[in-house]
Amino acid sequence: MPVTFQVVGNLADFGNDPRAGVKVRATASPGVKVGDVAVHSNEPETVVTDAAGAFTLELVSLPGVWYTIRTPYSNAINTVRLAGYTPDVEDPTTGTEFPALTVINLRTVMDEDPTPGYEAINVSPTLAADGGAPDAAPLPIALRRGTTAQWATANPVLSAGEPGVDLTTGEQRIGNGTDPWSDLPSTGGGGVAVNALHHGVTADGVTNDAPAWNALLLALEGTGATITWSGTSMLDAPIAWKKGVSLIGQGWGQSVLATRGSTYFAAIEGFSPYATTASPFEDLLFKDFEVDGSGLTGTAANIGGKAIFMQFLRRCQFVNLYLHDTVGTALGTDFMPDCLIHGVLVVNGGRNWTGVEGGHAGIGIGTGAWPEENVTISDCHTIDCGHWGIFVEKQNEQPYHSRGAKIIGCSVTGTRGSGLADIGCVDTLIQGCSSTGNGALNNVDWRAGVSILTGSVGTRVKDCTISDNVGDGIAIRNDTGDGITVSGNKVVRNGRRGIVLSAAAATLKGITLRDNECAENQFDGINIGTTTGALPALVVSANRCYNNGKAGTAGADRGINIGATVDGGVINDNRCYDTQTTKTQQYGLALPSGTFTNTVMVGNNLAGNNTAGMVTAGATLTSLTRRGNVGAASEANGTATIANGQSTVTVIHGLTAAPSTVVVTPRLNEALWVTTLGASGFIVNRVGTTGALDFSWFAAVA
Repeated sequence: MPVTFQVVGNLADFGNDPRAGVKVRATASPGVKVGDVAVHSNEPETVVTDAAGAFTLELVSLPGVWYTIRTPYSNAINTVRLAGYTPDVEDPTTGTEFPALTVINLRTVMDEDPTPGYEAINVSPTLAADGGAPDAAPLPIALRRGTTAQWATANPVLSAGEPGVDLTTGEQRIGNGTDPWSDLPSTGGGGVAVNALHHGVTADGVTNDAPAWNALLLALEGTGATITWSGTSMLDAPIAWKKGVSLIGQGWGQSVLATRGSTYFAAIEGFSPYATTASPFEDLLFKDFEVDGSGLTGTAANIGGKAIFMQFLRRCQFVNLYLHDTVGTALGTDFMPDCLIHGVLVVNGGRNWTGVEGGHAGIGIGTGAWPEENVTISDCHTIDCGHWGIFVEKQNEQPYHSRGAKIIGCSVTGTRGSGLADIGCVDTLIQGCSSTGNGALNNVDWRAGVSILTGSVGTRVKDCTISDNVGDGIAIRNDTGDGITVSGNKVVRNGRRGIVLSAAAATLKGITLRDNECAENQFDGINIGTTTGALPALVVSANRCYNNGKAGTAGADRGINIGATVDGGVINDNRCYDTQTTKTQQYGLALPSGTFTNTVMVGNNLAGNNTAGMVTAGATLTSLTRRGNVGAASEANGTATIANGQSTVTVIHGLTAAPSTVVVTPRLNEALWVTTLGASGFIVNRVGTTGALDFSWFAAVA
């Protein structure tokens, strides 16, 4: 078989606009033709340009053969003459065949004088060490390139300094003039871009490209290469992702993976047993492309119908992706230490969720394979998704409650279930996010703008805006763990409570609600409750709760409502009030039930509510210290007189409850004592009845 080589070019190289269908002809002298059994022929090789104006000619390399390349259209390209061989330096009319895999780019030679020929197909020679005349033959003009299989078959000896590239793996090697390709050391190739369109992917919006993608991924596995493409690539089956390969598109709308068919699958899949904790995906980048899941038919819910479904990843990034109309969770990746998800937009993820199934989120991250899984989800946005907007969750089959996940600067809007959620992770941070207008299918009590659920420990919700959700703003449920902090949030206009903490039968230690603004919610601004559980070391501090209770539901119309077993708690510096013309917030602070032991209630301003600042009827106040609560007197003092002829007087104290402490000081040397400490007053007694007896008094509620 004769040796063939390629000549590539583009109309733009000759100053022409891109145009498809322009004929490009190469006429050989003497005549040769690739397709003929007998090499010699009088017919030229003819190709046509593609939509970009590019063309590739495959020609025969023989000593002495010259090619004239032209088009039948005036000035489409300048006529180019070049030798189809490597001319001998001494006698350019003779020479040797081109090495296998030679490619000549007309952009490089079109301005060269074709006479004596070799100058048109060679670049600068290798210079002698002293900078003098060339000490070796000139090098071929084009970078030698071919697939892994082509290199293995040809296994050529590259000239000294001559580069070659494996198009399959991106690997590069430099020739030394002696060793064949197989013996040359690799110069790397990680980060080398491989255009999928050059490897069978059509991206024409019609052809099923899944087989071509999977063949390419199999060939590139472990190479560190980056695949790129443009166009809409249709998938009738998933792309089975491989280790050591990244994917970067040309942007949303420019590079699209589109799933279709009646079988639910993810556009990109990579999970156990292919990847494990011992051998995860590492250092991959997925960036600048779109996944369209609208082509999967049917209305059934199914967690498999994702955009990207991968597990066991370390130091991987998902950046600037647009994922939409997926049956299941759009970005459903699990077990992700040191990973970043940034700038991802999800629209209508989990579109088939009916209100009862798990998963079906915009972004859903499973955890539990490692103790530390500090994935960061930042500047991501979900719109009109199913069960969750963005959430992290411990996977039941995994051994750890992983710590360190972060959701920062994200927004979720229009989720039919909960907006943001932590389910069973440790030290999760949700900060600077917004959760708005979620809960259209809010048929379960714990669905909220932000949900902190089963087994979560140390969760922090900070500086978020939680507004206009159908259910609660922030919900902390009874099966969570200790150390949860909710601080600095704006929680307004939600359809139930602003913040709800339900310990039920659990014991939750060290819960802190601090510096939150809870306003205009339909029920309580903050609602805290237990039945048989307890809230040791509860802190409710510096919150602003106003204009709540807008639904007018009795018993659910308080600024702060605490009906719980609290030991060692602090309730201080809260401001609870109502500024509406028709006030709906009945009490600033209510303790309707529960037992309060070793708890301090100090410095709360409860003035300006519809009924009263504080109500404690129904609660057991074992050792509750109250002082300095404006609008809910817990301390009072004054003077009174036992009239002449009387042995007692009733003092009206004006406190919020019966005092636990009363001190009386007579103006004369006569014994006094107190009886009947009541909700409105107490009785002061003396021994005699003669003369009027003045005294001072102090009373305090415990």
